[in-house]
Amino acid sequence: MDDNEPATVSVGARLRQLRETQGLSMRDLAEKLGDGTHFTTIGKIETGKVRLTAERIERIAEALGTTFAEIANPNFALSQMRPVAVVKPGPWMGSSDISSATKIGWVVSPRGGINSVAFYTIEFIQNVGRKVDGFTVVDTDDRELEDGGVYMLDTGEQNTLRLGVYRSEPPRFESYIGVGGQTILRVGVTPFTTIGRAVFEGRNL
Repeated sequence: MDDNEPATVSVGARLRQLRETQGLSMRDLAEKLGDGTHFTTIGKIETGKVRLTAERIERIAEALGTTFAEIANPNFALSQMRPVAVVKPGPWMGSSDISSATKIGWVVSPRGGINSVAFYTIEFIQNVGRKVDGFTVVDTDDRELEDGGVYMLDTGEQNTLRLGVYRSEPPRFESYIGVGGQTILRVGVTPFTTIGRAVFEGRNL
């Protein structure tokens, strides 16, 4: 790649805002990349002096704990981006107190309150196994059920969480992923805990 080829300034500006949102210096990001990139190159990228290839965007996205789309998509409102901790399921899910949750990473999100958390989503691929497919940001302060809202649910199945779309008549949750409209649990019949409302998704492309 020729580092003297011009870049689009908008992508560089998004990268800078994502980096600063996480409190990282250019040197910090260069070190996280771990590929020999000099911190001055990060500055050149952010000011549009260096072209960003898709491969380099993917490496930077991984270093920032975000996705290709969040850097490359011009429609993201990055002025609202904030870091959100990725956590493990656990006993804390029955309350809005997330202080005891085990943090395993960070992502950035344009939505969610101060008690928002993120969960990695897992995809099962035949002959390959399970892999991280992306993440879902959940606002644990928003648990009031609203018709058509998407919520993260804990049904007690060995820390396996489910996303469900709430329907009020009759009260139930329908599948959000997979077969749309399929009832996955009925309110008052299947025990469950509402962890919070899903407010943002990020995908690994």
